[in-house]
Amino acid sequence: ANTNHNPSTDTNKANTNTNHHGEWSWDLNLKPIAGFPVYLGWMEMLIDYQKRVETGLNLRVPILVMVSVSGVCATQYTEELKRADAMVNVSKIIEMTPKLSSFAKVMVINDGVHDLFLSPNSRARKEAYGHVFEWLDAQFGGDE
Repeated sequence: ANTNHNPSTDTNKANTNTNHHGEWSWDLNLKPIAGFPVYLGWMEMLIDYQKRVETGLNLRVPILVMVSVSGVCATQYTEELKRADAMVNVSKIIEMTPKLSSFAKVMVINDGVHDLFLSPNSRARKEAYGHVFEWLDAQFGGDE
């Protein structure tokens, strides 16, 4: 069964797309603003995996989780969408990160949107890339 889509998907994509309020362009046939249908089976799987994470996964690999410093719930465009995540519960992501692995690290990005690397604020993008490269260097050593 197909469920109604989440209006946050629309506002999140519209916030980053040049045809709306953003600075990025992409093929809207491949990634439409309204998103794709969400099916019940997919939602059930998502809920099941969220429950697994809550009990602890104890993965034995390094994991980097990055989130915006804040979240926003919006069904229509607002300027707050340019500096907050409209897709996930940021505090829940931060809370659950240690349950993934004892090697998990969470980095919080100021003024970031859901796709941190498409954040309207260039400082947020720079901060996100900086954390990725620092983390990769710490995990795998960068002799260069």
